[in-house]
Amino acid sequence: MRNSPLLSIVIPVYWNSGTLELIYEEIVKTFDGEVDKDQLEIVFIDDASGDNSYEILCDLADRDPGRVRVLQLSRNFGSHPAVLAGLRYCSGKYAAVIGADLQEHPDLVRRMLREAENAESEVVLACRAAREESRIKV
Repeated sequence: MRNSPLLSIVIPVYWNSGTLELIYEEIVKTFDGEVDKDQLEIVFIDDASGDNSYEILCDLADRDPGRVRVLQLSRNFGSHPAVLAGLRYCSGKYAAVIGADLQEHPDLVRRMLREAENAESEVVLACRAAREESRIKV
């Protein structure tokens, strides 16, 4: 039986084939030296993407089987149900949710983890101070 990791990063995926390798590499690079490999779990939830996201995720899991876990939902349920599925599936002492589109850098999760450990907090929240996109999306 596998020991529970310190941190699970939950990532809902929907048509993100172009960023999956990048987000994986950024997470690994960010946490390299911060936590042992077996203390980090990356849980990707494919929300029935119509591109090759699931195949890319399976390849990542094959290359890094101790750290990468993949769920594939039977149909598109939406981001929130995908996140909830990932949170139910993950096994870390702490869990963080980030997007597969690279809008949140994994360093934010690293800083939040340190805050949770240092303050012995059960919950740490981050709030975006500014956005670079317009308020109206076309």
